[in-house]
Amino acid sequence: MVDEQPRLVVSCGFSGALDPALAPGDLVLATAVRDETGDELAAPPLIRQRAAEALGGLRYFEGELVCTTAVAATEVEKLALARPGALAVDMESYPVARAAAAAGIPWLAIRAIVDPLRSSLPAFTRDPAGGYVGPAMKYALSGPRAAADLVRLATRARAAAAALEVALHRLRPMLGATEARA
Repeated sequence: MVDEQPRLVVSCGFSGALDPALAPGDLVLATAVRDETGDELAAPPLIRQRAAEALGGLRYFEGELVCTTAVAATEVEKLALARPGALAVDMESYPVARAAAAAGIPWLAIRAIVDPLRSSLPAFTRDPAGGYVGPAMKYALSGPRAAADLVRLATRARAAAAALEVALHRLRPMLGATEARA
């Protein structure tokens, strides 16, 4: 990261909701990121404020992202991570923010919700090592309910992808700005 000297590092992608108010396709703009040990990094205020202005009119929420080292796939796992101010869970934002902060580079984290708090992901999502296509097919063939679960997951993922695409398009002018270091 230091060799490239970016003006801003953006962590973006999908996440699970830790707040019952969040639905698939909702965006979370991180005010802070926290790892499993409780270590927390606050988002640079000026960068976050500019991002919030750019996201005006979209359905987005500002709050903390909790970062785990394993997929929080079930409602029980997500409820265990939930606390006031914590809106979503992901696996990448904290390490990205930590690396950016260590290099003296401002960072921004934005996530799109795929799975609501009160829903669970299929078990095969816990092990991405071999890819998801084979395990997803096997899961879908296990019965009609499993196939319906996958259709629901695909619908939620499309909503999240569409929201994230719009958000990144809105943020693009800010991302290229020379004053992003502020």
